[in-house]
Amino acid sequence: MGGINSLHGSRSVENIPRKQSRTRSEGKKNVSKFATLRKKFSRHRSHKTRNYVKHIRELTQSWNTHQINALVEEYESMSALKDLSIQTSLARPRVRTLKEDLLALYKGQCFTDVVLEYQGIEFHCHRFILSSRSPFFQMLLAKNPGHRVCVNIDNPELTVDIFRMMVHYLYTGDVPTIDTALDNLEILMKLGEEFGTPNVLEHDMNALLNTNKFSDVTLVFQDNFAGVTQNKELVGADSSFELQCHKGILAARSPFFHSLLTKLSKEKDLSKPLRLVLDEKIIPRQYGRVLLQCMYLDCVDVSSVIRWASGSDERSVEDPHKLLTVPEVAMEVYEIARFLEFATLEQGAEDIIIQELSPMSLLTTLEWSDRSHGSHWVYRQTMHYLREEFLNMVNLDVFLNLPKRFVIETLKSDFLQASEQDVLLAVIKWGEAQVYKTIYPSDGKLEHYTSSLKRSIRRKEIDVKSLKQVLHGVLALIRVQHILPKDSSVLKAAIQQALLQKEMPLDIGEGERQQRSSWIRVKDDRKYVKPRLFAAYVDEAKAIMRERMVEEMEVVRLRMIRHSDMPDMVTSITSQYSTPDFEDGPPSVIANQLPYPDATTVKAMLSREKELKSYNQTQRAYALSLGDGRAVNHEVRKRVVREFGLPDVAVEVLRRAPKDTSKDFPGSQESLLLSQCSNEKLSFSSDTEPDVTLDVEAKKTTK
Repeated sequence: MGGINSLHGSRSVENIPRKQSRTRSEGKKNVSKFATLRKKFSRHRSHKTRNYVKHIRELTQSWNTHQINALVEEYESMSALKDLSIQTSLARPRVRTLKEDLLALYKGQCFTDVVLEYQGIEFHCHRFILSSRSPFFQMLLAKNPGHRVCVNIDNPELTVDIFRMMVHYLYTGDVPTIDTALDNLEILMKLGEEFGTPNVLEHDMNALLNTNKFSDVTLVFQDNFAGVTQNKELVGADSSFELQCHKGILAARSPFFHSLLTKLSKEKDLSKPLRLVLDEKIIPRQYGRVLLQCMYLDCVDVSSVIRWASGSDERSVEDPHKLLTVPEVAMEVYEIARFLEFATLEQGAEDIIIQELSPMSLLTTLEWSDRSHGSHWVYRQTMHYLREEFLNMVNLDVFLNLPKRFVIETLKSDFLQASEQDVLLAVIKWGEAQVYKTIYPSDGKLEHYTSSLKRSIRRKEIDVKSLKQVLHGVLALIRVQHILPKDSSVLKAAIQQALLQKEMPLDIGEGERQQRSSWIRVKDDRKYVKPRLFAAYVDEAKAIMRERMVEEMEVVRLRMIRHSDMPDMVTSITSQYSTPDFEDGPPSVIANQLPYPDATTVKAMLSREKELKSYNQTQRAYALSLGDGRAVNHEVRKRVVREFGLPDVAVEVLRRAPKDTSKDFPGSQESLLLSQCSNEKLSFSSDTEPDVTLDVEAKKTTK
């Protein structure tokens, strides 16, 4: 069972009673739910800190306060960037709620089957909506089965505008408040008492789903056949499964069904009940109820689905009688949602996969989400989970079975939660496991790696040459400069095995000054490598800084002055920081594949970018003395393009577009936008995007 998390309150879906399922809730509940998901990916973890504390204290024992302060500031800058990175990773396109889809169905007059005429004004509506929402209209439409129905109400207070508000309320459960006088709302409440107050929208939608009242279409799930028929003889009762529903709901929620019904309306009379026969190879019958429940209630519940791996499924190769887990079921639901173009179901399935994420499902989720038909959003959350749980994962078989591309992607992160000595040890252990698999290929995956490999190592030493080949491209990602302690036995063993070259800039035992230079940023030092934002080191560095601050109160005063303009005064910070109107630089992607978005979309994206840059969290990242303005800009722009459903390389649109929205933008018919690199991952060099810098003196001169 799963709900749908969203980034903004406007994306929320009405709350359904918890007895039915978990849903996308509104308002504060939605914010709280999103905060819970974010907390899952960024929560503080307990570490075996005793050794880590000892290592960081040994490193800084000869440092002065200013040097420790520089390290802490580096960590604070990276922490602010990590917060932005988490927000960017969670960004998704906004999906429309049931209310919005029903309102669009009403305003678009799609597949209407009744025309209400009131005081000479026509209202094109749907019988199943009016009848299920209002006892008055249910009786009226039952007496008038024709297409056109005149509404005669002897009430002088019921004007056309009030009647329009009533219809709007029946479709959405909300009264339009724009340009609505208070007395009109009072009149509408009185009319509700006279004609019957409708139930909450989700209550009536649930009744429509479970009772099949006023249904006008039947979904028939059948093997080896897909088509549309009204001939019952073509559908065998023993081999098919049927579900009753409503054409209006199908058309409103799914562009696929909307296009299909539009095409059929030109060929057949849709006023009669329709039978849609679906091929179970594409949409299995087990997912019929899941699909309709999401359409009617905006919730996704797969807890009742029992499904075995099919013969054509890769999962059935190992075990042809394997029962699919909840994440695997959600993956199939996601693929069905993509086929039907049903975004609400897509994101609901994604949420279930992440909610069920665990070491047991990690490898399956990574491999599925990395495929072309997988979810990029799920891939980002799973990689984040792997980085956060790295220390726990390295002791499990799942880490030893990770493909090399996932190991490399994990080690690239500045936010990996492990010390460099732990990383080196884990990489060597992973490499030995890969060599072991080549020696004993019949064993397949290393289900019992620990005991069997140890026995193998005692009998036969791992071939160092093979190990170096396996670890090619991986060892280069280990930040050897930051391995602690100085006399690390793991590092010495790696050098003795020739896995690491002695000439590499280890900075271990090479003198006090050189040792500090690998941890502290030096101006114009392009060889500087950031230390990872490992929580145990960060916490201890801050503790050491607090101890030194007690001894040197002057440092406290200096830091308070330097950070007096931090994000508490967002307005003043925003006025001090600025980004260039046009950031020039060579394009970092290949041209002629991705069409340039239209002018309206680009303007909306620029507006959203400006809004995100005004947030406290973004301003904090800009305000930190060591904050990398280019990295902050990149994270903000990635979040924008993901919210608009574009690939990551579309950040080029924002980076190269003029910031003055009054200027004209190139239309979609003009030259194509620079397009995506492999895996839609954009890389940008350090000199293509200038930093956001303080320009106080220039502003004073201008004034």
